[in-house]
Amino acid sequence: ECYYNRYCDRGQRIPSNSFSSLKLQPCVTTNDVAIGALAYRTLKSIGCQHFAVVDTSESLHEALNVRGRALLDRAASEGHSAETFAAEKTNPEPARCWPAPLTVYQSITEIATALQNNTTKAPIGIFLLVEQKAPELHLALKKAGLLQSGKVRLLVAGVTPKLVETLEPKPILIDLLFSEIIETAVDRLIQRILNYPNQSTTSLIAPRLIKYS
Repeated sequence: ECYYNRYCDRGQRIPSNSFSSLKLQPCVTTNDVAIGALAYRTLKSIGCQHFAVVDTSESLHEALNVRGRALLDRAASEGHSAETFAAEKTNPEPARCWPAPLTVYQSITEIATALQNNTTKAPIGIFLLVEQKAPELHLALKKAGLLQSGKVRLLVAGVTPKLVETLEPKPILIDLLFSEIIETAVDRLIQRILNYPNQSTTSLIAPRLIKYS
């Protein structure tokens, strides 16, 4: 409150931080390239040679695209095959956001069916870009026998571990460390209030890998 009053008394604009790197002001956000790279390295380390990115969003989320492309680019650069499954949407159409091969699905069960018919060497590494649909995708893969047989390995990026930690067999989780993002944003805001720097800075928080035993 004392910081607030100090700036009000001076008639100055109170500094602010953003959680989005798309705004031209200081921000603290996830490092989406690092998330995709970590997903690729992790899945590759457990023997995956074919990769599937799953985009369940119903509208454009640039951060998710960056995560997915980071994995796809690394797979391509090392000679591994990869594909993308994207939920059907109209603005924009998935084909304008994702490279081929691309499957646009209406039901998550279509993903399980496609992977069931995939003849590439197991395991197939699945990278789910955000965790909200993790239980639904996990159930579809489990019903198809893909998780139990080891044909696929599921890796999920998200900030809500409770959505995945009760699933069996357990997926791998990339924790985006939202609590650290908030703490860093508050710390940067306090520093701006005390020092009021003119330059804009972006802080990218590195993700953390969680492998459930």
